[in-house]
Amino acid sequence: MESTIHLKTIGSTNDYLAKLMTEEQVPEGTVVIADYQTAGRGQTGNTWESAKGENLTFSMALYPDIPVASSFLLSQAVSLALIDTLDHFSIPESQIKWPNDIYVGDNKMAGFIIDQTVVGDKVTSAVVGIGLNVNQKDFSKALPNATSMAAVTGETYRLKDVLKVFRTKFTVRYNELLNEEAEDIRREYTERLFRFGSMYPYMAISDGAIFNAIITGVTPKGCLQLRLTDGTERTFAFKELRFVYYSTGLSLE
Repeated sequence: MESTIHLKTIGSTNDYLAKLMTEEQVPEGTVVIADYQTAGRGQTGNTWESAKGENLTFSMALYPDIPVASSFLLSQAVSLALIDTLDHFSIPESQIKWPNDIYVGDNKMAGFIIDQTVVGDKVTSAVVGIGLNVNQKDFSKALPNATSMAAVTGETYRLKDVLKVFRTKFTVRYNELLNEEAEDIRREYTERLFRFGSMYPYMAISDGAIFNAIITGVTPKGCLQLRLTDGTERTFAFKELRFVYYSTGLSLE
């Protein structure tokens, strides 16, 4: 997993790589990295903002050939690889905010999207787009809870060193996935979940109701499992739930 395409500026590395994969046989693990993305994408059309040359914004080509029913394992493997990377650099308190963000404390340090190609009942290929805040310290007021490795530690990092560590960590997690070590992946993912096991407020997007609950786990298909104060168990799919602050009721993004 060492092939790299380095671009100065591009709209979206995910779009670039997805198009390239339709035109030629791109080796698995190929990374397309950009110094700056003009149209970087977050989940469901959100924009990923990143200062030019200060962070990692890249996409990776994969051919997992796994059942669609197990596709959330790929998201879990990416999440754990990012956590492993931050652990390598001694970033404290890094956790996975379900389903696809990496938090340090209450602040967002990384996020990713996965564009999958499905043939029959198998995920035959995937483009994983990752944004990891590395050296940026000043963020837009529209991103009130953004942070970076440098903001947390006060150190400056070489982007290529951070990318190299991530690729090494991801290779380990990807091999676990391909070797069907699903239970280990799910267990470690759950253990590193942001807010796991404690009572916090959430908002149901369907009606805007705010309620307190405990995260108890994630289903194999990727839905978040919560236990409410009255003992009721509820399950939420992505974009059905928001995490909120205790003090303000504002959502965490």
